Parts: sequence; C-alpha cells; structure tokens
Amino acid sequence: WVIDWKRAGNAIQITHDPSDAMNPVWSPIGDKIAFTSYRKGNADVYVINSNGGGLEKPLLESPGNETVEAWSPDGKYIVYLSGQDNFQDIYALPLSGDGKPIPVVTGPFRRDEPQVSYDGNWLAYTSDSSGGTFQVFTVAFPKGDQKKQISTNGGGQPRWSRNGKELFYREGNQIMVVDFNAGKPGSPHILFAAPGSAIANNPTRHQLAVSTDGQRLLFRVPPVFGNAEDAGTQSVAPAVDPGLRGGLGFGRGGGRRGGGRAGAY
Repeated sequence: WVIDWKRAGNAIQITHDPSDAMNPVWSPIGDKIAFTSYRKGNADVYVINSNGGGLEKPLLESPGNETVEAWSPDGKYIVYLSGQDNFQDIYALPLSGDGKPIPVVTGPFRRDEPQVSYDGNWLAYTSDSSGGTFQVFTVAFPKGDQKKQISTNGGGQPRWSRNGKELFYREGNQIMVVDFNAGKPGSPHILFAAPGSAIANNPTRHQLAVSTDGQRLLFRVPPVFGNAEDAGTQSVAPAVDPGLRGGLGFGRGGGRRGGGRAGAY
C-alpha cells in the first residue's frame, strides 16, 4: 500500500499477488518500490511502479531468502538480507553491470536494518556481534571495511540525515543522534524521548524513517497517544538538546520543539 499521510491517510493498494509482499522501499526518485515477495514459497526481491501501474517484476530470485532493506540514494544498489537462519548476511545488488550481488557484512552473528548514507559511502546497520547486545555500526559501502561502532548503550533502526552529517537510531524509548563527519562518528546524544512499544523499540524492526525533506521523523507509537480523529498520525513534542545541529530542523539553542507528524511506517 502507498499512503498519502498528509491527506488523512488515503491509501492505494499497489501489489495484488495473494502471497505476502513485505518490506517496501522507495527508489530515490520515488517512481518505483522494491519489496520482498513470497509468491514462490521463499523470499525474493521484486519491483513495481509506485503508482501501482505495470507488472510486479522480479529483481532477484533464488532458492534462498532475500529480504529487501534499502535502496541506495544514488539508485545503484538494492540492499538486502540473505540467508536461511538468524545469521543473515547483508548484500548489495547492483542494478547495472553484471548484477552480481556483493557481500557487505557477513559472519556468525545477527544483523539487520542496513541503510546507505546519502553520499553512498557508508552503510549503517544493527548487529549483536559485540557481546550479544544489538549495537549500531557503520562500514564503508559497498566494500564492507572500516567498521565502526556508533551506539554505546544498545541501539537499532539506524537512519541517515539528508545532509549526511548525522546518523539517527533508536535506543529504547529514545531517538539518538550522532555527528558523522567524513566517516568520523562523534558521541551519541539524546535527540528526544519517543513513546514506544515492544515492536517499535525492537532494534531489528523497520519502525523509523526520515522524511525526504529532512524535517520530520516518522515512527510507530502506541495507540494510546492519539484519538479517533488522529489515529496513526500522533504529534510528538521532542525534548531537544540545544547543542545539536539542525539536521531535522532542530536549530541550535531554542530550535524547533514541536515534532512532525508521526505514524506507522
């Protein structure tokens, strides 16, 4: 489904196969949506026009499971998880050239939520490779080297700012932010408290997004934080650290305190 969240959640259904279609991700210019389809019994990568027109076309089919996670902002790669167990590896699927998948992060540990920075040079993801607790990491993309741990007290659902200089992630009921300058991460800071739930706070669930204008965060909140007229689009008033830069329009010293509209993603 595609939802016009600025117009009371008007939605259109764009996939129609009776099997599950999950993990939709937008192309950089918004004309297509890649997603995971189970129409052949396992998870494969498909793509469809975002207006629902045309056929649902396979991008990657194999006997294994490939779960779509991100479309790189330069349009060159689909990033996906591949594997038959909890230890799924992160791959990049080139959309030109030989189209041979590139392993980016592999190993005997869990990892999830890979996201490519807007300059295309870095990949953020969450993993339990550091002592069993999920933490946020970055690696050079698509080579997978220059690994750096970003979070210090657990974290997941990493998301990049539009200016490429900040990385957001969720730590329980808090949205965190880290300065990220030319691959050199700073110390994490609390951006604001975010009402959550077991699903919303899960480090491996896709429950957080940055709007394309960089001015809002969209995230899932419990239904108690709303009313019948505002279901799924609750307002959030974040407590902003005045020392943070304004990647989301939160200015230094007395920046924006009223949050954008928040809803399930």
